[in-house]
Amino acid sequence: MDKFRRPLKEKMLEMEVSIREEFGVDAVMIQKGFFYEAYLDSAIYLSRVMGFNTAKGLHDQLMTGVPAGGLMTCIETIEGQGGRIAVVEQIEKTSRKMRRELRYVTGDSALNINNLVIEYRP
Repeated sequence: MDKFRRPLKEKMLEMEVSIREEFGVDAVMIQKGFFYEAYLDSAIYLSRVMGFNTAKGLHDQLMTGVPAGGLMTCIETIEGQGGRIAVVEQIEKTSRKMRRELRYVTGDSALNINNLVIEYRP
């Protein structure tokens, strides 16, 4: 199956792993509607640091999440404890696809807190 036609579930898991490795962050939060979700090692980290519950989600892998209104508290808590986080936001939705962008990475001056949208309107 070519990489542009893979199921969304696979893309989300791959996005989490590649961003975490490339930017050396402890957690990646990916926006899905009015929630920010974390998968795999990010879910484990957020469970430990933030006390979030985890559940089996994509491909039977661990996941957790926070409503959009709680994202800033999550970022502040993680960074206050010396952790690093990356945030991927939904930028635009068409009838056929969802465009997401990496909008924030702890300590990256090009991707700073002012880039976050926080509010999503489908």
